[in-house]
Amino acid sequence: MRYAIGTGVLSIVMLGAGCTQESPQPPATPDPGAGAGGVVGQVPLADQQSGRSQQPYSFNMRLIGQQDIQNRGENGNLGWIGDCAYVAAYYGGNDPLMGMAVVDASNPKNPELVKLMPGTPGTRESQVEAHEGRKIVIVMPFRHPKTPYGDPPGPSQLQIYDASQDCKNPIRVGTFDFGDIVTHEHRISADGRTVYASVGGRDGAAEPSIIAVDIADLSKPAEVARWDLADEPGMPQSGMHDLDVNDEGTRAYTNTSWTIDGVRHQGLTILDTSEVQQRRPNPTMRRISSFNWGPPENFGGTHSSEYVTIKGRQYVICLDETMGASAAAPWGWGRILDVTDEKYPLQISTITLEAAEQRFAEQTNPDKAYYGAHYLGVDDRHNASLAFFSWYSSGLRAWDIRDPYLPKEIGWYIPGARLDTKLAVGSGYPNNKVDYVYSFIRYRPETGHIWFNSLFNGFMIAELIDNPLRQAAPASGN
Repeated sequence: MRYAIGTGVLSIVMLGAGCTQESPQPPATPDPGAGAGGVVGQVPLADQQSGRSQQPYSFNMRLIGQQDIQNRGENGNLGWIGDCAYVAAYYGGNDPLMGMAVVDASNPKNPELVKLMPGTPGTRESQVEAHEGRKIVIVMPFRHPKTPYGDPPGPSQLQIYDASQDCKNPIRVGTFDFGDIVTHEHRISADGRTVYASVGGRDGAAEPSIIAVDIADLSKPAEVARWDLADEPGMPQSGMHDLDVNDEGTRAYTNTSWTIDGVRHQGLTILDTSEVQQRRPNPTMRRISSFNWGPPENFGGTHSSEYVTIKGRQYVICLDETMGASAAAPWGWGRILDVTDEKYPLQISTITLEAAEQRFAEQTNPDKAYYGAHYLGVDDRHNASLAFFSWYSSGLRAWDIRDPYLPKEIGWYIPGARLDTKLAVGSGYPNNKVDYVYSFIRYRPETGHIWFNSLFNGFMIAELIDNPLRQAAPASGN
């Protein structure tokens, strides 16, 4: 059974706390892979043992400001409205540090922690997205069988906040409960009326891959549709990791996988969501096409998608993820698919790092770092020129995609490791001698600033020094 519940919660206010970077950390030096004989994207074991990895590495990128969120070290995804940033906690819990952080970034050199919202025990609370138009923030904790804090499994929910009066003071106005379904990611439609929640696909669980929730009335969210590959005759159950939605709300570009005869099939699946957008009675989502790179590329899991236009053609940038305490090279990377003809998507290029590749495994596996991709953002989804990737231990990576057939890396920033963070992050991130850049990424064209989160360092603002979209990046960071 699913419930739509209007609720209110008490916020825990903590003013002006945390670390800033008005005077940057000790000067960043190039990624060790930039020199002769190095591996691009690597944080070598020798640097971890010497303590060098506790300082940042960079190329053509500098840090403007930082808010370490009381050094909690358990940071998840990132949402934003105007000058406000919303940083999810990785796990929810009862500790005052375990909840969504609200950050005032109006002074980019000195982002201030405004408050920490209460967490949801027994959940992965790492998902947050905001909508600039409606001024809403949606957190999506989902049930976790064993968090590092010993709480029993919690709920899977959409927790809906209204930030229209003050982005620094979001007020919880509604909740949607998914019942026994364990969700994973969510996207808000461009008009702010629908949330699409993905479902990972647990073994033996007859769950849909995606659920559409109507949030036109924030206090009364309601399910309107669901889809799974098994809706098609003769097809198996599927799972979905993440997705993107076009501006018209008529297409979803999803990271979907399924298993046939013990072999995982995964890649990009395009869904027709027109009936959901139009709010037809009993709306149906339908598959238009799938483009799978697994098999043969099944070493990572299909993870994230971003739908963009470049010089009048439509593309989806997709990322794979590889993680886990026993994970090793090859690691998941990115690819660009031309979806102008949506019935026949075509992969035209890949986006990868040397540290992610099998050929360097003997050099990189001993590092016990994560050298796979995760999330992304672009400068302008309507005419994309730059793409930014959160690449776990390889940091924040910037690529010029003006020629999508020949994407070119132009800068990176790898935060220094933090050994003294306060909260446990569980077995998924066993090595604290490297950091993990985790989140969605925001590019602000008016300043050239790049917003992102890392697990241990919290919220950060960086910029390209030589930015092809700007004549010069201001040295002051203003």
